[in-house]
Amino acid sequence: MSGGDGRESVTDGAYTLRDYGMMAASPARLAVTLEALRATVRPGSVVVDLGSGFGLVALIACRLGAARVYAIESSPIGEMARQLAVDNGCADRVIGICSDSMRVTLPERADVLVADLRGVLPFYHGSLATMIDARNRFVRPGGIVVPQRDRLWAAVVSAPDLHDKFTSPWRDAPLGLDLSRLQDLVVHEWMPAAVPESQIVSDASCWTEIEYATLHSASATGTAECVVRRDGPAHGVCVWFDTELVAGVGFSNAPSAPPTVHGRAFFPWPSAITLHANEVVRTKFRVLPDGHEYTWVWETSVSGKDGAVHAHWQQATFLGQAFSTAEMHRRAHTHAPRLSEQGRITRAVLELMDGDTPLGDIATQLERQFPDVFADWHAALHRAADVASAAEETGRDDG
Repeated sequence: MSGGDGRESVTDGAYTLRDYGMMAASPARLAVTLEALRATVRPGSVVVDLGSGFGLVALIACRLGAARVYAIESSPIGEMARQLAVDNGCADRVIGICSDSMRVTLPERADVLVADLRGVLPFYHGSLATMIDARNRFVRPGGIVVPQRDRLWAAVVSAPDLHDKFTSPWRDAPLGLDLSRLQDLVVHEWMPAAVPESQIVSDASCWTEIEYATLHSASATGTAECVVRRDGPAHGVCVWFDTELVAGVGFSNAPSAPPTVHGRAFFPWPSAITLHANEVVRTKFRVLPDGHEYTWVWETSVSGKDGAVHAHWQQATFLGQAFSTAEMHRRAHTHAPRLSEQGRITRAVLELMDGDTPLGDIATQLERQFPDVFADWHAALHRAADVASAAEETGRDDG
């Protein structure tokens, strides 16, 4: 995925090892992270490195004198934190925990919680709920949370090339086919995009702040009021964030800022409109948690010099999705669900998870109860391990 400077940035899906390498090699990101750790980690500190990746922050914290660092990472790359701790002489101080942090219990409270759970924007794979939980359960009273805050910004852009990426496949359909119905859906999505400063046609407006030390809700809302600078066509809004890790230390992925790995986000309008200088574009954003993802809702109005609204529309990411009728029925409050065979298998595994029965014995019982499902014991073991991994309590004993 391309960053705002034309260089590559991390994607907004699951991070790869290459993504982690890009983040580690980013001079701006590494410099501010080091400065923030120097300001917060003291000799003897207990640190939680949340979303640790391969454990870079954990290793730096050890160099700064941390007594213990709990390196928590949900993806398999978290296993590397343990190995790199051995390679760097701090295996006795880095406790690597490869699990979803919400399933982790720690034996002590930390002095410092350090996290970078963002994708292109701070709303990434349930990040706010994860931060709230980690702060409440892992940090001692008076402890420090890094980052301290993120500020979300928006500005109007003239970006026909980006808008065409959404609309042209359906507008310029092959063979004279009418695919416009799909164009109506796709403009309810947003995408990471290389939005240069030259395409910004309004003042920037801060529409919300996330204060991590006091954050209590995983949702966010706010309104950006952007004053148009010049006449011309406009196609949507660009959204970015500034972060303050500790007082006076941070970075931004704004179009005018030095490059970072985060890139920026482009929220398209249903169609291009012509704007005039000094008109006001108001965009009300709502970001709502939806499991481990987020639903975005944005409402836009354009006001002329006389205050009269001459353009208005509402968009939401859920409006860009195709739902099957059957799935909608299954989610209705009147639907009475019944366990499928796969559901009965899951229930059987959960009932056998008593802390004493090994997975091999659970697999044996699954093979006996569901002989038409599992070809052999190994297949049953694989399924039992998948269910147990998703439901098992995880803590320091794992690492």
